[in-house]
Formats: sequence, structure tokens, C-alpha cells
Amino acid sequence: MSMIPPLPAWADELRLQTTPGSAILSDGEGANLRIDAEGRWRSCGIRGPILQRILDGRVVLRSREEGQDREVRDVGPDSLGALHDEIRERIREVARGLAAGRTRVLAASEDADLDQGRAILSRAADWGAARFEADARLFADIYRPVGILPPDRYRNVVVQPATGCPWNRCAFCEFYGTETYRVLGIEEFREHVRAVRAFFGRALPLRRGVFLGEANALAIGQARLLEVLAVVREELPDSGSAGAFFDPHHAPARGPAEFAELAAAGLSSVAVGMETGSQELLDLLGKGGRVEDTVEAVRAARAGGLAVSVMVLVGPGGERLAEQHVERTEAALRDMDLSPGDIVFLSPLLQDGRRIYPFPVLPEKRLVAETERFRVRLRPATRARISPYRLEEFRYYA
Repeated sequence: MSMIPPLPAWADELRLQTTPGSAILSDGEGANLRIDAEGRWRSCGIRGPILQRILDGRVVLRSREEGQDREVRDVGPDSLGALHDEIRERIREVARGLAAGRTRVLAASEDADLDQGRAILSRAADWGAARFEADARLFADIYRPVGILPPDRYRNVVVQPATGCPWNRCAFCEFYGTETYRVLGIEEFREHVRAVRAFFGRALPLRRGVFLGEANALAIGQARLLEVLAVVREELPDSGSAGAFFDPHHAPARGPAEFAELAAAGLSSVAVGMETGSQELLDLLGKGGRVEDTVEAVRAARAGGLAVSVMVLVGPGGERLAEQHVERTEAALRDMDLSPGDIVFLSPLLQDGRRIYPFPVLPEKRLVAETERFRVRLRPATRARISPYRLEEFRYYA
């Protein structure tokens, strides 16, 4: 555990905040522990660095400056067990202090529920290394790896009515590997959703909204997709509206009426990987479709009542296509006529040293400036918000 800063000793007076599905214990001096309502710690702030648990069982140490991640490092698997046990021991210290009258726990706000908080602390005292290992195995039994979500959907509860990607030939993507695309039978999907609900348990209120995974839920036919949304409503009635990835090139054609039908069934937004408005670059990326088809599908989805987020890659095509990329992306966004409720995500494409793309890519040192250039150029073309989207930073955090 040498890479992990020492966990702080708790003071004799602590503050407790509760939210639906969780409790937050803090000492008022920068140390805090977030615990879900099942008793699983979620994050541990160490007066600067933050330990954060990922639902698949991994833990990262995040160093932050001015509210931004400066460095994110995986805690090695050899250190995980000791870390879980040490956090459990700190929680037990608080419990012993409360029982002996040495420790006071005060409500951090008027709406804090001290009884709920104490119950969560009591459950947390039973979560050590072995139980977290079992929890990670259970997650792996329920889910295919959750490799990517749109940033506005990071806190969703993910359900997977299909696995893999129906296209899986994009030259820049390796999220789905060699997995065969498969749509689950509707009763199989219902059992999956019930397993997801049981996994989160009392912590389910922490997830805001539902996301239909994996790569392209709208590749599912209309009748089956309506059944999927009905199952979500029945099994997760309090989890909010649903979102999904949508690749128009590899999904059934839908007009405004079909999208309106999906909206009435609970789908509220789709995330579209346009990547570029340049047909030449789109072909290099291996997307397998036409830019104008994406524009038409986005307009139909919006006309049907759905919010849309549009993903744009920054950097592919290198210097030769840089101006064409931004110019034609600007034109495509104008044609989409997005609203202030929509989002354009700018995602820098990084070379990670493990693979060589079959197209030129701008060097990493250029990407910050190029992303800003895109933001400035695209701003007059759309009423949608424009936000950064760093794919490599996504983790499905607890």
C-alpha cells in the first residue's frame, strides 16, 4: 500500500450527511468517507487525494488540483485487500467510539438522518476484503464490462438489453473486442434487470437515470425495444428516464413518429457518435455510413421529442484533414439544428502506444489547442452546449 497516503485518524467529533442511498462521514478538515446504503465504501478523501472505488472491484487514487484530476492511478490488486480492511477498521473505530461515548456524530445539515447514517455505518463495519472480492465477482456475473458512457449519464444505472456492437469495425474503437453482438430475450433481460436491482440494493437511489447498453441499443427493433423499455419501467420504476447510444448507420430507420413512441415509453435521450462531418474522414474511421444519414436521424430523433448528444472526435485525420474536419463538422451541426437542451461532446483521440491507427492522428501535445479551436469554431454553429469528453477517464464508479 506504499502508493496510498496514510488514511486519516478520525476526530472525536464527526459530521454525518445522508442522501438517498448513501451517507457521508467527515471531520470538517478535508477527510471524508462516502458509503452507500448497503455499507460499501464509495470514496475516501484524504485531505487532498481521493480513493475511489469502481463497481467492477478496482480502486483508483485521484490527485486533484483546482477541482480537476491531475493524476489517476490504479491501486494495485495486491494492495486492495489491505485497503478494504483498513477502511473497515476505521469505520469500526468510529462505532467503538460511539458505543463508548468518546465520539460524537453531528448532523451535517438539517435534513441529515442520523438514524439512517448510523445504520449505514453499522453495515459498513461488515465490509472487508473478502466481501468486496465477492461483490466484484457478482458484478462480473451480471454485467459485460461497462467501458463507456456519455458524460451526462455517468451516474445512471446501466442495464444491457444487448451485448457487443452490431458493427464493431470502427478503426478507433476496441471497446467490444471479438464479442458477438447479441440481443437478449425479453425474459432473459428481465432477469438481468432484477439482478442489477439486487446488486445495487438500498444504494439504487444513488443512480440517477437508466442507460441501455451496450454499443447501440437502438439497433434493437422497434417492437422489442418498446418491450425493453416496459421492463425497465416495471422493474426500475423510480430510476428516472432512459438514455442509449445510437448509431444511425447500423440501426433500423426511424422517423419522428417512431422516436415519439420510444419517448412515450421512457426513452429521453440518445448519444450519437457522429465523430466528424467529413465524409472522407468518416470513411477512414470505418464508421460505415454517410454523414447526411446521421444528420437526418438526429433531426428525426429531436422531432420525436428526444434530447441528443453528439460525439465529435478531435485529432483523427492529422494535419491534412484538420480544417476539413472542423469545417464540415460545423456544417453538419448547423443542419442538425440542435437545441440548448442538447450537447456536443468534443473527445480528443489519444495514441496510447498499444496500437497504430490506420489514419493519421494529431500529436497529443496539439490536442488541447485543437479541442479549443473546435469549441470556438463550432460555437456559432449550434445552440447546444459544447463540453469536453475524455474517453480514457471514464470508470463506472460506485
